Amino acid sequence: MATLCALVTVGVGVSSPAEAQIYHDGSRPAALGAGTQQAVREFGEQITAYVSWVHEQEIAAVVYQIGLYVQWLADQQAAEAARQAEIARQQAAARVAAPAATPTASVGGPLSYERLMALHNCEQPNSWTVHGRFGNGLMGGGGFGLSDGAWADWGGLKYAPYAGAATPEQQMEIVQEGWRRYGNAPWGCKV
Repeated sequence: MATLCALVTVGVGVSSPAEAQIYHDGSRPAALGAGTQQAVREFGEQITAYVSWVHEQEIAAVVYQIGLYVQWLADQQAAEAARQAEIARQQAAARVAAPAATPTASVGGPLSYERLMALHNCEQPNSWTVHGRFGNGLMGGGGFGLSDGAWADWGGLKYAPYAGAATPEQQMEIVQEGWRRYGNAPWGCKV
């Protein structure tokens, strides 16, 4: 160990091992000849080059990790932008597809639980999660046969991207909003 320390010490700029106290007992090593000192310096230069190479590899690894993180972050931002664009598309479709019904006398009054269940059993019996294309070409579903456009327009996107992905209670809340605005007009079933 002491010899290696002496070699490295000479290789990193100390002109003689006698200039450094490297032994645990405090004694100094014997002086080395010029040829040995040259070999030690070359060995020290190799160690220095190796340490530099290791350092460069560590830097390259950190840069690579940063690159991966930046790519992940860009992917997350792109996914969020796509999600926001889809919400905007659904809201725009809701404005186009929302029923153009004339308010009736039943507009504004909340539906009782019994009437909500009667509407559910008429529109989509035994299913709260259905989602597909209606006969008119619109997409929708849930327990009340809501088009995706109506779901978005009446505030359903705060719960789920479409009615069938929301809980029955959330669907009932959104149906109450549609009922408040349009009464029974949006549904084929009359309750």
